[in-house]
Amino acid sequence: MFKKNGGFLKVAGLMLGATMLASCMVGGTMAKYVSDTTVNAAINVAKWDVQVNGESFETAEDVSLTWVLRSDGPGFSNREPVPEMLKEGKIAPGTWGYATVTVANHGDVYALVTHNIEKAINYKGTGLSIGVFASETAPGTGEEIQDWIESFGDGVYLAPGEEKTVYVAFNWKYDTDSAEVDAADTMLAEDASTILFDELTLTATQVRSASYLTFYKTNP
Repeated sequence: MFKKNGGFLKVAGLMLGATMLASCMVGGTMAKYVSDTTVNAAINVAKWDVQVNGESFETAEDVSLTWVLRSDGPGFSNREPVPEMLKEGKIAPGTWGYATVTVANHGDVYALVTHNIEKAINYKGTGLSIGVFASETAPGTGEEIQDWIESFGDGVYLAPGEEKTVYVAFNWKYDTDSAEVDAADTMLAEDASTILFDELTLTATQVRSASYLTFYKTNP
């Protein structure tokens, strides 16, 4: 009787040991050390914040431009605030001028500010040029504006933390030596209610291309 019971208990004990062994192996806790830790894997998104005159591009509305008008050419006193022989606040061939806004990049990425002028009239073929550029000093002549428009009028490059004075400028050539240009100027001026343009839109875009960075670092 004892032998039978002893054999039974021995078999039961072996089965229990095998079960525990299998459980340990399945649980992966047998014959090795296990420790857990938590690592901070947070990463921040680069900030995008480009402002015009101290306001975000998204919220800035009705930014008013104050024009500085100057004159070159026969019949005008060079660089006079109000050109002679011309009503105040008007422009004509032989005049040039500009208005300014302050554009600042408070973000963490490079930005390119471009412009689009919603033209109320078509001045193609005339002696009139309009553009947007950045400069540390105000232009001194219409020819200087012309050079800046032709060279840097495609956009303003801003590095993170950088702020620039952006000029919205025009130059209307007086001497063009072209009958076609003179005719286009005359046609433009025949409508006494002519408005040069209705709206100026500035657009800030993140710059990620190496070619953009190289170009605008040498041509701010």
